[in-house]
Amino acid sequence: MRYLGRKHGLYGRNDKEAALIDMTSDGLDDLRTSYLRMIYLDYDNGKAKYIENLPNQLAPFEKLLSQNNEGRGFIVGSKISYVDYCMLDILQINLVLAPDSLKDFPLLAAHMDRIASRPKLKAYLESEARKNRPINSNEEADTSRGGRHQKLSKTPAPRFRRQEKASMAQYTITYFPVQGRSEPIRLLLTDQGAQWKDEVVPIEDWMGGKSPLKKEAVFGQLPKFQDGDLTMYQSNAILRYLGRKYGLYGKNDKEAAVIDMVNDGLEDFRLKYVRLIFTEYDTGKDKYIADLPNQLGPFERILSKHPGGFVNGSQISYADYNLLHILHLHLKLAPGCLSEFPLLKAFVAKMEARPKLKSYLESDACKRRPAHPKDKQ
Repeated sequence: MRYLGRKHGLYGRNDKEAALIDMTSDGLDDLRTSYLRMIYLDYDNGKAKYIENLPNQLAPFEKLLSQNNEGRGFIVGSKISYVDYCMLDILQINLVLAPDSLKDFPLLAAHMDRIASRPKLKAYLESEARKNRPINSNEEADTSRGGRHQKLSKTPAPRFRRQEKASMAQYTITYFPVQGRSEPIRLLLTDQGAQWKDEVVPIEDWMGGKSPLKKEAVFGQLPKFQDGDLTMYQSNAILRYLGRKYGLYGKNDKEAAVIDMVNDGLEDFRLKYVRLIFTEYDTGKDKYIADLPNQLGPFERILSKHPGGFVNGSQISYADYNLLHILHLHLKLAPGCLSEFPLLKAFVAKMEARPKLKSYLESDACKRRPAHPKDKQ
């Protein structure tokens, strides 16, 4: 979707708008993941609970629409973006599941109506092909549901812009006292010579509802990232924003698409790791480690297809910092896991040898920060 967003001018007018679009898209991915988990793993037992919690999942997107006064119904700015299509699809599949789910969200309902009225999209939504296509593999084709609302648009592709290095920029990362999802951001900023400060939120305060920040967080999650007047959540959106800002997003749209693809694969990998650590460690560790070669293999192949040592060849990208952190986590879990993956092993050595990263990784601040809350170091 991001590739098509760039190609068709659906990615905002500047880097700030692109960052907000990405943040919203990542929030929608969280909602989609919750939906898919319920559909495929817990439908009979979990459907009622999912629907009961749906208002909490939808509220952040209603709030985002309310904050974009200029947009008159779009997520960011006065122009449609790729995330408006993603939003539409998510809302429609949830309306099929819970027809009254938008009754308390007038802006989300208006967003759907606004987009569905676009002539080409309206014709597509009313077509037999669309109506006969099941939403998921567990659903029979249902022509009675009418079709969902959606839309498409064209405008000139916005740039591939690189901003100046801004090496003296002052950022703030707000997170728990662990590496978690904030560590790839730190690795990137360190390597680019940027300055930042950490604001630490005690995990017990967050879980116990004592942190006022939990109500402010757009999707109820950390990390929070601040760059001047821009406040962001969603770690991968933050990485993409910094990728654009520091020239770590490839030389063109094709390279950017490959970098995004790799990072999305890393997100899938991270989610499996997180599930193991927090829900299946005692019973699932051996099975997880036995399957690690299947998880690592795609990244070895990617490096083999892009000679130069980085995921995009000879030029480092934001995804390389994410890959480094994922590999560090797994080397701690299974120290010999890279023995059959020479390119990944060389990648780790190459990244760790970069002077600024080397200093950071050897620092007490880095070594004292646990990988996650259950890490005993």
